[in-house]
Amino acid sequence: MPHTIVPFISIKKAKKDATFSIDEDFRNDSSDRKVNLSVGAYKSEEGKAVILKSVKQAEQKVLEGETNKDYLPMSGLKSFT
Repeated sequence: MPHTIVPFISIKKAKKDATFSIDEDFRNDSSDRKVNLSVGAYKSEEGKAVILKSVKQAEQKVLEGETNKDYLPMSGLKSFT
């Protein structure tokens, strides 16, 4: 019988992440007055994502300064390398 290697078998399970635990606690809370202040996006009462005015303004500034849609070279952006 051939020897089978199980990848990652020796890696121990990580401890529960505190930030994501907050979200899990929120989902498990049955209160109708709860507010989710964990990782995520702002949502309307209908559960739809809300885009903040400041984010729209920042996006517009980025678009206005755009000069092309080329990919960066493999060496990356010179100002960061």
